[in-house]
Amino acid sequence: TVTIDQGKRLADMSADVIVASVPSLGRDGTPRLLKYNPREFKCIIIDEAHHAAADSYGRILKHFGADVPNTHIFVYGCSATVRRHDGLRLGGVFDYISFHKGFITMIEDKWLCGLRVSTIQTDFDLKDVKMQGGDFAQKDLAVKVNNEVRNDIVVRGYMAYCAARKSTVVFAVDIAHLEALTEVFRRYGYDARGLSSRTSDDERAQLLRDFRDRKFPIIVNCGILTEGTDIPVIDSIVMARPTKSNVLFQQMLGRGMRLHRDKEDCLVLDFVDVVRGDGLVTLPTLLGLEPSAIMNKDLVVNSHADVAARLKEQIDAFGEDPPSGVPEEQEVEEVVDPMTGLKIARIRVLEYENPYQLIGDCSGTSRRVWEMSQNAWVNVAPDTFVLTFKTVTFKIEKSSSDGLWRCQKRVTLGSNEAVAEASVKSFKNGVVTFRNNYIEAQKKKKEQQQRNDHVKSKGTMLPIEADTLEDCLHGVDTWITKNIGRFPQILGRYAKWRKLPASDSQLRFLRKLGYDHDALSEEAEVGNDPAKWRERNLRQLNKGQAANMITRLVHGAGKRWEESKKFKVKRAKALAKEIGVDVGPIPKYVEV
Repeated sequence: TVTIDQGKRLADMSADVIVASVPSLGRDGTPRLLKYNPREFKCIIIDEAHHAAADSYGRILKHFGADVPNTHIFVYGCSATVRRHDGLRLGGVFDYISFHKGFITMIEDKWLCGLRVSTIQTDFDLKDVKMQGGDFAQKDLAVKVNNEVRNDIVVRGYMAYCAARKSTVVFAVDIAHLEALTEVFRRYGYDARGLSSRTSDDERAQLLRDFRDRKFPIIVNCGILTEGTDIPVIDSIVMARPTKSNVLFQQMLGRGMRLHRDKEDCLVLDFVDVVRGDGLVTLPTLLGLEPSAIMNKDLVVNSHADVAARLKEQIDAFGEDPPSGVPEEQEVEEVVDPMTGLKIARIRVLEYENPYQLIGDCSGTSRRVWEMSQNAWVNVAPDTFVLTFKTVTFKIEKSSSDGLWRCQKRVTLGSNEAVAEASVKSFKNGVVTFRNNYIEAQKKKKEQQQRNDHVKSKGTMLPIEADTLEDCLHGVDTWITKNIGRFPQILGRYAKWRKLPASDSQLRFLRKLGYDHDALSEEAEVGNDPAKWRERNLRQLNKGQAANMITRLVHGAGKRWEESKKFKVKRAKALAKEIGVDVGPIPKYVEV
């Protein structure tokens, strides 16, 4: 016997199986869980299991005692998107993945239909759209994309590529965007109907029934036909809603991949707008391809061989890539000379004399990473980012073995904190008890100083792993907010303290490390006296710049610079020879 526990529907506790709503049972403060006796249950099955790391699921699992290793409850989960957009791992809920099959393999094995992808480049600028939860903020995004010109492009794209398809789902940003798109489709003579949270239950049921029966060809929705939608007749997907979320994109994509006797494949119409960096998710990026390489071309995906063949074409067209992890050492900007009216290629050629120049030439990290997080993450090495908070350091790195991004939290205790820790006997019920061993503690401190061992560190991995840097940054930022607190006045890139002059202790530390160049400062008459140059540059640093530099040095920028120096010098000189200029000790602009 099967019963339901959701909303006003209450479960019959004598049933064999209870299908329950997580919001109903897992809501904070609800007494609804109390009627469940954990000893009477043996198994919990979680659909859309990528949500299982959320607090609401955690409260349910904890009630049943299923949140500990030796639980008597068997927990089984199923998901088509096992990565969460916030990077939180599912390891706290599940022990292992017992079965996995990628969607391309499922196409090869005939569990899903093939894909035919058409990508359309637009000129719409999404660079200023705010980010929220690792994706575009919905309100800001809607303002940008819901306009007559772009909506007309979407509908004309449908007419050019999808008109022969029988059942098309269009994904919009919000209700206003949905209504506007629906109106444009109708203006062009298509029977398009909208589905949103405002649609009544009865109307929604009838609408989906008619769509399944192919009584009308186009359904425009926002936030409805993503998870849990099973309409096999769908043979075309129009991605009118830009996203930076792999999870959301895969959910939208999956709506059209069900098998049906009347379709051979699903056509995906993808729109690529202008964004900062490379965070926009499209089907090509999901497959590891460059969207520009297949712009206005059809991409057919029926097997891994199809993707591999297109990737080979792309590599052949682009030429050999530079060694991994080495940043570009040139920037090219095309401008017009106001005196002559001629076009000028303004080329910035970089070559560094020492690692301190490399450190001083950047405020912390690239603009692309700035778009992903408000916190002051520092790019200390290729695929490595560090954020410091008092005695705590968070270090994000990309694994060379599986390509996933993870974060280690390391607590560093200074000599005073270490001695205090050595003196603490116990901490229980909020009461700290100390050993009566002051002399022993002082002796330990003296030994540390003699060994120059002033700190000791404890490192732990956060329960976060992600496919992309953006998801990992979002996951770590969320973890910090949840477990430590939200401190934009300390951690934020624009915290007021970062603009204050560098402290004496920061300057002393940098002098000790031999820092002697600030590439951003070019004023002041100091002649050729190295000491004056060093003093002037140090005095012009603010606390934020000094903190970034110290973070890089502590985390090995000097060593990594030595390892990559030969390649950088060779590459910079080759470029200089090619364009007929010399390369100096600081960045130069050369007009051609």
